[in-house]
Parts: sequence; C-alpha cells; structure tokens
Amino acid sequence: MAAPTLLDYEYQYKDTGILLNQNASVMPFWDVNKVGGLSDFPDLDYDVLDLDGQHGGFVTGNYFHHRMVIPEGTLYCGPSDVETNNELLKATITPDGVDYPLYWKHPSKAQRYFLAKPIAYKADVEAGRRTGRMPFQLQFGCTDPRSYIDITSFAWTAGSNYTFTNAGNAATGQVISITATSSTTANITVANITTGLSFSFSKAITSGQVLTIDVEKLVFKVNGVIVNVALTLTGGAWPVALPGLNTWKVTSNIGNGTVAAKSAWL
Repeated sequence: MAAPTLLDYEYQYKDTGILLNQNASVMPFWDVNKVGGLSDFPDLDYDVLDLDGQHGGFVTGNYFHHRMVIPEGTLYCGPSDVETNNELLKATITPDGVDYPLYWKHPSKAQRYFLAKPIAYKADVEAGRRTGRMPFQLQFGCTDPRSYIDITSFAWTAGSNYTFTNAGNAATGQVISITATSSTTANITVANITTGLSFSFSKAITSGQVLTIDVEKLVFKVNGVIVNVALTLTGGAWPVALPGLNTWKVTSNIGNGTVAAKSAWL
C-alpha cells in the first residue's frame, strides 16, 4: 500500500482509510472541527522528590507518556446514508492489535503520521440524523508520542561513514539491514560518529540470511525472527539520531547493507 496524499487539515487512518475533513465539496463529508492532542505535548513521565527543611525539590523527567489524538466533528450526507457511512468508518477502525499510520497535513508543513490504535469511537443517535447530520468522535492511542516523516531508504558501505538529516525536533532511530555474504560469526559495530556513541555485538549467521537491527528499540532479527545478542556499549548511552545532520558508520564483516530512517517530531 502507499500513503495517501493529503491537503491541509485533512486526516486519514490507514493507507486505504476514510478521508476526514476532505477539501472537496462532495458527500459524504466528514467535517472535523477539532483535533485534541495532535499538536501539543503528551503528559511528561516525571517524578518529584521533595527537599526536607527547605523550599523546592527535584523534578526529574526526560520522556513522555503515550499520546491520545482525538478528532471530532460532524458527518454530512444523505439522511438515508448516515448509518451506511457510520458502518463504513467503523470497518476501517476495528482494532486488531496492530499500530497503523494516522496521517495528517497542516499548512506550510509536510505530511506526517503517528502510529496509532483506535481506542474509542462515539456516534450518538440524535435528531440530526433525520437531515443527514451525525456528530462523531474518534480516539486514537499512540504508543509512541512522536509523529514521523519517512526518509527514503539508502545503501551504506561497511566501514564508511553515511549521513542523513533528522528534520524534526525529537531524537529517533533507524533500521539497519544486512544480507550476509558468508556463513560465519557476524561482528557488527553501529556507531553514531556525531555523538561518539556506539554498540557492538556478534552473532552466528548463514550466508543469505538477513540481519535486521532496530537501533532505537534494541530489537535484533534474523530473517524476521527476533534473536538475542550480547551488546557492548561505548559512550555510556544508547546511540540515537538527534535532530539535524547525523553521521553514522556500520562496521561489518558480512557485507554492506541498507538503512531506513525517519524524521521525528514531538
């Protein structure tokens, strides 16, 4: 599937979902008059330690909780089509345990997406249905509070620097893939040259197998199956792609590979 191309103030859940707040003057029209939780910060995950015998205390917190995105508005359509359109929307948001893109586009900004699950849908039966009007509210839960723009995947050469720009305002990760060129013990080092942070690991692998490294989630897979590896961390922190230009290098004895990265916003 391919991502939809939205106009300003349009919203859509899933690649083939129903377009909300469409600019075209056609029926049915899902008119969105408010979206809660989309452009503000979610709640901060913080702790407070009071100081005894003096004013103040310590407030610690570097990370945010999940994000709730809540579009609400009114469906306009023919009076006899209200329930039909209601059921069509419900069919596209029936939860199945998977996070799907919630796309959105605002003026002067490129289209972005959250990864979200539908949490609730409210569509009361009111007198307005007789004239083709139905108020609605959607609630989406985003485990990851950041919105994203994908960066086109590109190839890298083992032992050589590569760069990409995180155009957002939040740190993000990348997914590195290597197709093994030999059957051996893979010795891999992934380094953020910009920050001086890196990690290394070894893993037995067979020629032709695909090793995938999710740098942020610390998930390692061989042919799509999660595997355990013992990591050596250098620099005291896990390497992530900070906002701006990032320079990375992968040292690999099993061949070159590709990387899929994203720009991220809070």
